[in-house]
Amino acid sequence: MVGLSVDEQACVERAMAAQEAMLRRTLEWASINSGSRNLAGLAAVGERIAGALAALPGEVAWVEPAPVTSVGADGVERPLEHGRHLRSIRPITRSRPAARSSRG
Repeated sequence: MVGLSVDEQACVERAMAAQEAMLRRTLEWASINSGSRNLAGLAAVGERIAGALAALPGEVAWVEPAPVTSVGADGVERPLEHGRHLRSIRPITRSRPAARSSRG
């Protein structure tokens, strides 16, 4: 890996070592039926994402959606269910050194 710093090379090596686990998790998440109106499927994917985010610094929280309505072809307004929103707030980390260009 020519042109990478020691830190960058370590990062690439760590990502390469985790490829199988990342692929396994991606395939698991992708196998969940989570179409836009499938609230149970969206909740299932959200729970998995929330679990993964919980391992990182910061806050993970579920937020109830605002009530919304939809107007049908018959002109009648009806409530439209939405799933909860997943909110992830991460701390700003300023301890990383400034990015260095290896391309000069």
